[in-house]
Amino acid sequence: MSGPEPSERDFDRAVAEAARAVEKAEAARRAAEERARPRSRGPVLAVLLVGLVAVAVYDYVRLTAPPPTPPAEVAAEDLRASVAILVEEIEAFRAEAGRLPTAAELEAEGLLDEGVRYAVLSDSAYEITATDEVVTVRYRSDTPLDGWLRGEEGR
Repeated sequence: MSGPEPSERDFDRAVAEAARAVEKAEAARRAAEERARPRSRGPVLAVLLVGLVAVAVYDYVRLTAPPPTPPAEVAAEDLRASVAILVEEIEAFRAEAGRLPTAAELEAEGLLDEGVRYAVLSDSAYEITATDEVVTVRYRSDTPLDGWLRGEEGR
């Protein structure tokens, strides 16, 4: 006689252990395949591409946009400074030549910028009008230059 016959319960237990071992081996095999399979970089590359396009569009818009218009006070100060330089040139001409220069003489010397108009009012008086996109300033030679530069004319 051979040893005791396995009971049905032992047989069921052995089958269940074998099934668990097979499931465990199958899970280990799937995990190994997952680790070995290269991951898709598509979503990451798509996000990076969208980001790069957004930065490129922002830079393009920022670089091609017209510069901001300066406030009127800043524009007026810039024009006043330009006019003051022209006044100094006109006064130097008057001191040397004994008369006021004509507009043609100032243009020939390259002293009248775009937007600047010079008019002789009399033998001793003149007016300069300077205009840009924001503001217009007007200087008359009978106005003290220092006060006009500070914006004190007409007070």
